Amino acid sequence: MISPYITSGPVTGADFYGRRDILNEIAAGRCRASYVLGTRQIGKTSLLRQVETQVPAMFLDLQWAGGRLEDLSRQARREVHRKRQQYAWLPPDDGLPDNLFELLEAANDAVEKARERLWVLMDEAEIWVRIARSDPEVLHKLRGTIQNCPALCVVMAASKSLSEANTLTGKEGSPFLSGFALRYLGPLSLPDGAALLRQEQGSVPVTVDEGLLAHLLALTGGHPLLLQLLGERLYEDGQLRATTEGDLAGILDQAVKTGVFPQDFAALSGPERAILRAVSSDQPLPADCHPTYPHGLVGLGILRREGDGYTIGHAFFARWLQEQADWEARSEVTAASTLTVYSQAEMEQQVRLRRVFAARFNLGELRVLCSDMGIDHENLPGETKEDLAREMIAYCVRHRLLPKLMETGRELRPDIRWEDMAG
Repeated sequence: MISPYITSGPVTGADFYGRRDILNEIAAGRCRASYVLGTRQIGKTSLLRQVETQVPAMFLDLQWAGGRLEDLSRQARREVHRKRQQYAWLPPDDGLPDNLFELLEAANDAVEKARERLWVLMDEAEIWVRIARSDPEVLHKLRGTIQNCPALCVVMAASKSLSEANTLTGKEGSPFLSGFALRYLGPLSLPDGAALLRQEQGSVPVTVDEGLLAHLLALTGGHPLLLQLLGERLYEDGQLRATTEGDLAGILDQAVKTGVFPQDFAALSGPERAILRAVSSDQPLPADCHPTYPHGLVGLGILRREGDGYTIGHAFFARWLQEQADWEARSEVTAASTLTVYSQAEMEQQVRLRRVFAARFNLGELRVLCSDMGIDHENLPGETKEDLAREMIAYCVRHRLLPKLMETGRELRPDIRWEDMAG
């Protein structure tokens, strides 16, 4: 029997599991410029391809362009030509500019005239950093073009290396990424990971023992590629068998050969590596650890919360760190650019949390929540539930209690997808 698991290439349709909130948020188009940050093989391309099935969109693969702006421009021309068969209001080939930025402006004019919207999906967007190193003005041109094209919704999917764009632009104004909303693409939630292993959306579901299911989810931390690799390896006659040491070693070897863990590690700044080294050795976090770093690492799924502390995101990465990590290797990303990106994500997380608490809890429930958290709500300023939600979150930020707040909120409102509040 052929395995239903997919271990290469993007997945869409029934093969795409989870990510409902971020998909809905992107498709709603409320944010005209955003970027999705995730580790290697976490599903960034699949996310963009799934978005492409839901809204009018053009897909640009920056890795295919190889860091050459002229090749990216040619790819954009072909994509407009291809999508015009589906969306007749896109500009015709005749007179379509060769320059990428002029092409986007021409597309915007045509979309505005048709009173439509167009999503511009940029995959492997960290390549912009490579382009900008040879043409320092390119990032300013890109941001200016996006700002002047109100009919376009630009979504960039990238590894953490994209944060270096801030280093290339910050000296001459605001950092490049400060004009974009950030969303982390972390592991799948436990229910979505379980659904993938069981192939609940497929034509032939897979039988998985409950104990084995819990074991596989714990091993992978919900990482979709690792779930697919395990599923493919363990699949026999419509069900999954138990794992062996050979299975685990084989999957780790597969992941390393595709560059998953080495490339993720290369994008970690010095302070992040110090945190991972401490966590993987069961040591306390470094004394000078800025709290924003573990927050970002949790958002990416590199770390996860465990009680009042942290652990490595999943067993395979933990094993790789112990056996193969070169802790002294040069990082591709600076501490300063990392901190800028992570701080932005924290602020956006607080906004989302405030909206959730204000919308889904009444005033009395918020007071009970404060009491459960050990917070004296009578000492918090404000009278409305919006005031209380804002001040409660601010208090938790000051005292590093946001993870506990989300866990307490989960107990009171388990129907809310709290994992999507992480970044």
